[in-house]
Amino acid sequence: MFFFQLIRWKNLLMIAFLQVLLKFFLIPLFQIPEQLSNSQFVLLVLATLLIAAGGYVINDIKDISIDKINKPDKQVVSKKISLSNAKIVYYLLSLSGLIMGAYLSFIKQNVLAFIGFLVPFILLYYYAIRAKKQFLIGNVLVSLLIVFSLLIVVVFELELLENNQLVNIIFAISLYAFFLNLAREIVKDSEDVIGDKAHGVQSIPVKYGFKGTAVSVQICIGILLLFTFAIGLLQYKTQPALVIYLVTGLMSGLLLFLSQLQKATKAADYAKLSILLKLLMVVGIISLLFVKPLI
Repeated sequence: MFFFQLIRWKNLLMIAFLQVLLKFFLIPLFQIPEQLSNSQFVLLVLATLLIAAGGYVINDIKDISIDKINKPDKQVVSKKISLSNAKIVYYLLSLSGLIMGAYLSFIKQNVLAFIGFLVPFILLYYYAIRAKKQFLIGNVLVSLLIVFSLLIVVVFELELLENNQLVNIIFAISLYAFFLNLAREIVKDSEDVIGDKAHGVQSIPVKYGFKGTAVSVQICIGILLLFTFAIGLLQYKTQPALVIYLVTGLMSGLLLFLSQLQKATKAADYAKLSILLKLLMVVGIISLLFVKPLI
């Protein structure tokens, strides 16, 4: 069980779900010739998840002293698994993911695609050793992870770029994924203020307190609300089912989140907000099922 805690399996599941929807729903929906066989796609997903899981492990390794303060009851490294074994797990996960990515890039004669696996690996390591403590930079890097998980599919399925509607959909997904994750990373930092402050982490909650945190998160959610409203105005005639879902599901959820954010005054409140944001990510992903191709 502790292994699944270590690799954040729920986050990995969300990444895989998004990739699967793109491969087996959106690409066939738009009748785009597939470039990856099912077995090759499985290899791509595994490579992506292994690299992401490795990133979670190295972050826990570097955060041992911080986690002793912030979440002593949930700490995995040094309590449920030794530091040396955790490092072995990190190397096995990351190297396996990179090898799979390199092999897939080679057999598809798309060597440059390997960059799509290498860059997340480097960014996750950089986040764990340095960027996490830098103001906002760490939040941005982590928020790019799901965007990279989409782009790596695009790199191998280049023909989808010829469909403007699908390109717009991928852009919209990427924007939602980025800002929802950014909001969630800032919210999560609010749960860890004591340990972060003790170890020199320059997070928004540490520098500006809960009020500054609320403003930062409100900006992220406000951008998504405006973007969703714009989609509704542009697509209400051609995509009525999608627009109805976005208004009743995503927009109402975002507004509910903002109302709860106004009431947040302590770390426990932000822990609940973090769960709500994760649910909103699922709501956003499910919206893809309401998309239909325009004639």
